[in-house]
Amino acid sequence: SEQQPFAGQALLEALGEHQMVFGEMDIFHRQDAQGELLFSLVNAIEPGTFDLNTMSQLEFPAISLFLRVHELNDPAAVFDDMIALAQGLADDLGGQVKDESRSVMTTQTIDFCRLDIQRYQHRHQQKNGRK
Repeated sequence: SEQQPFAGQALLEALGEHQMVFGEMDIFHRQDAQGELLFSLVNAIEPGTFDLNTMSQLEFPAISLFLRVHELNDPAAVFDDMIALAQGLADDLGGQVKDESRSVMTTQTIDFCRLDIQRYQHRHQQKNGRK
C-alpha cells in the first residue's frame, strides 16, 4: 500500500515533541545539552528545506534523517538516538523507517549500520590517537 504523506501540522507537532529544533539551513536539528549538533532532519523533496510559515498547510511524502559521523564524539550512540527518533516519528505519523535505498529498515540493517559506524570510529581513533 502506498504511504500516505505526512500532514505538515502533525509533523511539526511530532518534531517539537521529539526535541527537534528548526534552525540552520532551514531544516530541523537535535542538539545535546551543550548545544552541539547531533543529527538533522530534511524534507525528502528537493531542495530539502522547510518553510515554517507554510509547513502546517503542506503535506510531506517523506523526510530524511542524517548525522555526520566524523563530527561526533560517540556516533554509534547518536545513531541509536536517531533511529529511536525515526521510529517514534513513524509511530506518531503512521510512517515507515527506511534506509537510504528506500527499503524498510530491519533490525539487521540497523545493526549493520551501527557496526559500520563503530568500525569507522575505531579506525578514526587509531589514526588520531585517543583524545
